[in-house]
Amino acid sequence: MSQNSADSEIESKLTGTTRRVYGCLLESPDGQSGVREIARKLNIKHPSIVLYHLQKLEELGLVYHTNTGAYYLVKEVKVGVMRLFFRLHGVLFPRLFLYSVLLSTMVIIYVCVYTQPMLSLGPGWILGYATSLLISFIACGVLWFETIMIWREKQF
Repeated sequence: MSQNSADSEIESKLTGTTRRVYGCLLESPDGQSGVREIARKLNIKHPSIVLYHLQKLEELGLVYHTNTGAYYLVKEVKVGVMRLFFRLHGVLFPRLFLYSVLLSTMVIIYVCVYTQPMLSLGPGWILGYATSLLISFIACGVLWFETIMIWREKQF
């Protein structure tokens, strides 16, 4: 079976509650969790429902379980909205988050370093400086807005 057909099979089966259960394992710091813990996190009353979805994930080769009942993440797959995220110590961040932080940092440094010199140059320079600040703030705002919208879309 080719990689594309395997990915499409995983993507077709990784929906709804199965995706939410998989998301809980992704968000756990060590990639490990138990049935009842996942049920509590997802507000599912019957742990047997979680167990069913964990077994589906195990059939897909994404998790395995030990004799103690702990389920471990074996493989990370990027399907659907998950393609837009990366995991850092059990926390999922949108990839745009890095760019938002980088651009915001650059704008803050720009303001701190260049405000005083620009104000002393005269009215012509101040207009240009104000224009560049306006463009920078708009770019930061749009980037942060998109980052937050993607973060909300993950719905684990």
